Amino acid sequence: MLRTPSWGLMLLLAGCGCRRGCAPEAAVEAAVTAPVSVAVPIAALSRAPWRTETVAELFCINEAVSVPQRLVRSGTLQPVDIAVMLEDDARLAVSVGARMVRANSANYPYVSWYEWQQRPRAQDRTDRYLALVQQAGLEPLVMIGPWPGNQTGNYTQRYVPQDMAAYTAWVQQVVERYDGDGVDDAPGLLRPVRFWEVDNEPDLHNRIPPKGAKRQVDPSTFETPSEYAQVLLATATAVRAAFPDAVVLNAGTFDTGRDSGRAYLDEVFAVPGALDAIDGLSIHAYFQEPTPERYLAALDNAQAVAAGRPVFITETGAPSELDGRSYVDENYHARMLVFVYGEALARGVERVCWHTLADPPAGRSGPGPGGGFSSHSLHRTTGRPPQQQREPKLAAAVYRRLVDLVGDVPVTSVEPVRIAGGRGVRVGGAGWLVYEGQDVVLPIDSGVVIDLLSGDETPWAGSVSAPALVRPATEG
Repeated sequence: MLRTPSWGLMLLLAGCGCRRGCAPEAAVEAAVTAPVSVAVPIAALSRAPWRTETVAELFCINEAVSVPQRLVRSGTLQPVDIAVMLEDDARLAVSVGARMVRANSANYPYVSWYEWQQRPRAQDRTDRYLALVQQAGLEPLVMIGPWPGNQTGNYTQRYVPQDMAAYTAWVQQVVERYDGDGVDDAPGLLRPVRFWEVDNEPDLHNRIPPKGAKRQVDPSTFETPSEYAQVLLATATAVRAAFPDAVVLNAGTFDTGRDSGRAYLDEVFAVPGALDAIDGLSIHAYFQEPTPERYLAALDNAQAVAAGRPVFITETGAPSELDGRSYVDENYHARMLVFVYGEALARGVERVCWHTLADPPAGRSGPGPGGGFSSHSLHRTTGRPPQQQREPKLAAAVYRRLVDLVGDVPVTSVEPVRIAGGRGVRVGGAGWLVYEGQDVVLPIDSGVVIDLLSGDETPWAGSVSAPALVRPATEG
């Protein structure tokens, strides 16, 4: 039975059309231009007004509110179907405890210069998407750039737009529309859209040829660090010209935990002004090994490059299923989620966007370049759109449990700690979050141990195994 969207979702319907009979995806060709000289103010290294205040604000989901591009492009979904799917996504994201959602420019609502030139109703679609996300109480992190953020080489042979003036004017127009100043704002906008990320995974585009390439692209000469830095500088300047209080992030690098990803970041930020162009450093930190060393390496590299700026993990995750890896299951998936958020808390990471809310239906998506991306999500999907159903995995309950248990704690009360035989962080009055180790001893005599996988509570018995939250007994 077709579900009827709520009144708030009626805003979405007008922007979901033009799937059949739209203009063909003609390339918007580009040529490298001379570097842009700009002066961008550095983000204050103290706690700026946009910084997280409570632990709950750390919890983000990448592409949580979205519709797969292949479904939108196919024309098989009606506007009402898309509206219902997006509303369901937003409701589900809120139900697991997410506070922020990230919109990738390669996915709905497709905020890229290329897309807005090709699709006559792209602006309306973005209007309605942001209104829905804000109505749900979620903070949007919006990716913006010249091209769709994945497999960019399918859209252009040269990364830097030929007409940089036209591109930056478009960026300024978009950000102005969503700055919440009451002048020419988008309909339904409730608050300013504060967070803008410039493109996606440039190091991957510079290393791997795009799938199904429509053009011959040599990845080693495509979206080079200097080219990306040029676009970053120009975009950051345009964003702040429209909205001086905006928070600008670089594109999250895919291989941050490897030498290639670190080298790419180093080269980008060796370009004069590039590091000063960002308020926070965005990275991606996927892994699928038995232990999360690659995640730790990504954080090490990010914090070294960030030079004191906040770090945003805009994509991360581990699989719940993976062929050939017997250790990968829902327990592994949930334990690694606790490790990801625990280590992020211990290091003062600003936001962590788990990828993603729900797996695609079985057989509908490949594993991606790192393998296993189709099972990283908090829910599995059954059925066919728009009537698909979401079944929570163990990690969904753990995500929610973490938010409930430690979410109200001010981030200024979080203390990294050293504990023998494991890793843990003291989360204010909520207790000790132990996210790695077996038989870990803490400096307490009594308390309650909450098993984060099951939710079971037991008295403190002298040691604890991760993942768990330990609440010391109240004195007096």
